[in-house]
Amino acid sequence: MLYGQYAQHPWREDMFLRPDIIQKNLKKWGFGFDIGVVTQPPGTMDEPPKVRIARNPIYDQHTGDLKEAHFLPGTITDYPGVIDHWVGNFQDEILQPDGSYQRTAHGIGLPAARVWNHKSIQYFGNHKDKMDAIIQGHGVGIPMYAATDYDMYASRHGATLPLVYKPQGGSLGLGVRVFASVQELKKALQDKMISPNGFLQEFIENNHPIRGIMPATKQDEELLKRYNVDSDRPREIRMHVITTTDNTGRLYTEAYPVMKVSYPHRQTLKYELGIGIDPTCLGPGSLMHDKSVELAQAVCQAAGTSDKPTPQYYGVFDWIVRGDVHDPDAIWVGDGNCRGPGLPVNAYAAREAFERALVSSARSVINSSV
Repeated sequence: MLYGQYAQHPWREDMFLRPDIIQKNLKKWGFGFDIGVVTQPPGTMDEPPKVRIARNPIYDQHTGDLKEAHFLPGTITDYPGVIDHWVGNFQDEILQPDGSYQRTAHGIGLPAARVWNHKSIQYFGNHKDKMDAIIQGHGVGIPMYAATDYDMYASRHGATLPLVYKPQGGSLGLGVRVFASVQELKKALQDKMISPNGFLQEFIENNHPIRGIMPATKQDEELLKRYNVDSDRPREIRMHVITTTDNTGRLYTEAYPVMKVSYPHRQTLKYELGIGIDPTCLGPGSLMHDKSVELAQAVCQAAGTSDKPTPQYYGVFDWIVRGDVHDPDAIWVGDGNCRGPGLPVNAYAAREAFERALVSSARSVINSSV
C-alpha cells in the first residue's frame, strides 16, 4: 500500500480504516502487507517512483494506528499487487486555456493488472464530466451542466431555486458549493470565487430519514436509531464496488452498501461516519445494487480498450435518497469515486470482498509470471 503525502506517512489510516485487520486477514491467505512512502514529488511520466518500504508493519491491535515501521529503500515492482492509496502523489494540476486547472493522474509505471486503481481508472475520478456521462448513460444520474452553461440550466430548472456547484476534479466534498440562485452563481464566477470548468446540478436535499434499509449488526442498529431519525443532517447510501477480471476477460463485480452520515446542519454531506447496512436489503435484484454493478463495469470498459477492459477497480457510487431505497423515482447517483473511497470498519461485507479481490489479483499476477 502506497502512502502520502509526498515523503510523509500519516501514521493513522484514512482510506482503509484498521489496516491491521486487513494485514491480519491477508496473512490467512498467505500474503504479506507492506507499506511504502514515496520519496519524490510527482513526475510527468508513468514510471515507478522512488519509495521506502516498511515490511510487516506493526499496528496497534486496539486503535489500528501504526506502532512501528522501519522504512528502507525498496521498489514497488517487487509486488504482485499495489494499492495506489494516496494518488495525490501521482497527480498534477495542469493549467487550461481558460485559466482553470485540471487534475491529471500520471500513474506509477505498473500494468493495470497490478494496481488498485490504475491511472486509466483515476481518469474518471479527475473528470466529473466523463464519470457523469457513464452515470447518465445508465439512467440514474442528476442532469449536470458546465458551470458556464448557467443560462441553459436556468431555462430547464429555473433561475431562483438552489443549485449545486461541483469542481471538475473534486473529491471528499472539497469545493462543493450550494448557491441560492443562478444569479448568485454567476457572481461567484465573475468574482473568480469558483472555477469556470466546474459543473452544476439541481440541489436535492437528502437530510431526511432513509427508508427500506436494515442494519448489519446490533451496533449498526443503534447507530441507525440515532442518526436516521431527525432531519438535521444529510445522509446517503454509498455502494462500494469491487471489480475483478477472470481468466476469460469477464468482469465480475460485487457491490455492498454503507450509509454515510454527515456532520449536522450542513447543506452538503461532510462524511462523519458510516453505518453498516445488511447487504440482503440492497442485494442483487435491487435497482441500487444492479445499477452500481453496471456502472462499475462501464468504468472498467471505458478505462480500457475496445476489446480489453481495465482489469480491476475499487470505488464507490454515492446514492442520494429522498424516501425509500427501492423507489426508482426517489434515488439518484450523486457521484462516482475511485480515489479515496473510504472503507469503514463496520463495512464487513465490502472489506471481505476487497480482501478476496486483492488476493485473487495477486495470485493471478504470480501465476502468469511463473
